[in-house]
Amino acid sequence: MTEPPDDAAALRRVLDELAVAQLVATYASGIDRKDLALVLSCFEPGAYVNGANGQGVCEEFYGAMFDQLADYPVSFHFVGNQRRSLDGDAGWTETYCTAYHFSDEAGTVEAGVFGTRYRDEVRRGDDGVWRIHRRDSTIDWSRL
Repeated sequence: MTEPPDDAAALRRVLDELAVAQLVATYASGIDRKDLALVLSCFEPGAYVNGANGQGVCEEFYGAMFDQLADYPVSFHFVGNQRRSLDGDAGWTETYCTAYHFSDEAGTVEAGVFGTRYRDEVRRGDDGVWRIHRRDSTIDWSRL
């Protein structure tokens, strides 16, 4: 006979998974709102990012990316499928995202659509908050 699940452990796991899933949604909102502080709040200070446009520590990487985003006053990142695995205070996620970029303020002139995958290593900090420790981002397809 199997033991019944530990309710407290099951609840902790669900809450952790929700917090980790929320990281990517918060990141997408920060990018679309052009809110660098919100984007950086998803990452550990000094987290490493390897993206389609370069690599480096998150503060420098996203600082440079936000300069490029000025060419796209409207964007919409639609977060889709996410796989994740957590073990204690660490884990990983792989998230699919479709990113729409527009070159006009009204969001009518499409500049590009990108099918992106974020592969994140995540950690729970001493403050109990989950953050991205490392991100590898890949563009799987694009329509320009």
